[in-house]
Amino acid sequence: MIFGIGVDLVNQERFIKILSKFDIQILKKKFLNLVEISQLETKLVNNSVNKTSNQKIANFFAKRFAAKEAFSKAIGLGIKYPITLNQISILHLPSGQPIIKLDEKLNTYLQQKLNIKIQNIHLSFSDEANQIIAFVVVEI
Repeated sequence: MIFGIGVDLVNQERFIKILSKFDIQILKKKFLNLVEISQLETKLVNNSVNKTSNQKIANFFAKRFAAKEAFSKAIGLGIKYPITLNQISILHLPSGQPIIKLDEKLNTYLQQKLNIKIQNIHLSFSDEANQIIAFVVVEI
């Protein structure tokens, strides 16, 4: 049964500006969890020969932010206490399909406090030029 649907549209330029103002280590802690930090660092190392641009890094952050915001809208809470961005992981299956995984603390909170037992989370992205959209469907 569908519990909720969420969508978020992000302008990548916003994240380029954020990257120019703040240290990337602070942004990693605020926006990403350990798995995503590892993904970003692997991406940076693999692309160091090509000198990964701020645009690619901004795209990485923007996609994850859009997906996490869309998820929070789908469950009807938004990103506010006790939900944090780094409790939600945006990962990819070997096929490349994006997926959302929740950390145990958030999953427990949703089950015990809100009586939401998530069975499946569907995620789709699309991006064009500087716009990134994420669409999420949560099933219970």
